[in-house]
Amino acid sequence: MSNSKNYKIGIVCPTRGLVFTETIIGLLDGFAGRDYKIYLSHNLPTPESFNSLISEALNDDCDYIFITNDDVVVTKGIVDKLFDKCSDIAFCPCYIGDFPGYYEEDGKVTLIGTSAVLISAKAMREIGDLRTDKTLSKGEWLDIPKKFGGEEVWFSERAKELGYEMVKIDDRARHLQLVEMGEHYSNHGTHKICEK
Repeated sequence: MSNSKNYKIGIVCPTRGLVFTETIIGLLDGFAGRDYKIYLSHNLPTPESFNSLISEALNDDCDYIFITNDDVVVTKGIVDKLFDKCSDIAFCPCYIGDFPGYYEEDGKVTLIGTSAVLISAKAMREIGDLRTDKTLSKGEWLDIPKKFGGEEVWFSERAKELGYEMVKIDDRARHLQLVEMGEHYSNHGTHKICEK
């Protein structure tokens, strides 16, 4: 994408009240030199934690929305690749163990996670609010709330319905986890954090 540094970007990062330092450093370094604003939520369940921030970014006239999680680390290289590949939706794989965070069928991406995805404002407006109140079963939406990942299924299915291709970049975002809280009231109370 030419002149990607001329775009206004809304970085959407729903949190559960804890954001890893490496996540913030990755965003600051990755988006350095670009016009961006970071939107954080707190004390909101999914999908409201996503939707409230996306709405703020769209109301601020952002040209692109970058959705990430509070435990994901991106680099400048990842951000550059996303902008190089993105017309409307580009994403970076973010592994949990051996699972890359997306599904493919016959070489075509069919479902993506919301760990490191860049979306044009136009596509985001058309896709609309993310939802978790329905479950997809055999191609039909049922009025059964999805316990985990429902917003990702909804997003991916809406994108496909509207004819948007979800383009994968050749890179890998890091996914962190808190293994153990550091000891309180100790000079050595650092948290134990590792990659998932």
